[in-house]
Amino acid sequence: MKNKLFITGVLVVLISSTIGGIVASKVLTNDQVVSDQMKNYTSLMAAIEDNYVEKVNTQKVVVGSINGLLRALDPHSNFLDEEAFSSLQEEQHGSFYGLGITIQSINGILTVISP
Repeated sequence: MKNKLFITGVLVVLISSTIGGIVASKVLTNDQVVSDQMKNYTSLMAAIEDNYVEKVNTQKVVVGSINGLLRALDPHSNFLDEEAFSSLQEEQHGSFYGLGITIQSINGILTVISP
């Protein structure tokens, strides 16, 4: 009986270790792929900065590449830099598009203040 329990325990440990190893290798492989892609990106950025004919606005290039990354995932996604995000917040403060109303909190209650 003890021998069967010991063998079962050893099998559970071996199976768990094998599954854990497979999962860990996939995670490490994915991390390595991302790391390699980031190295390619930084190498490309360095080559652009060193070899482009005109002076490069690095911030503009990075924001453009982030937008490209998001559009590759979803054509309706955009990245807003700090200035664009602040502008958007100012434009939409208290307004909800599609309903045609403006709301405000009055005494802790959301109230329509203009139709």
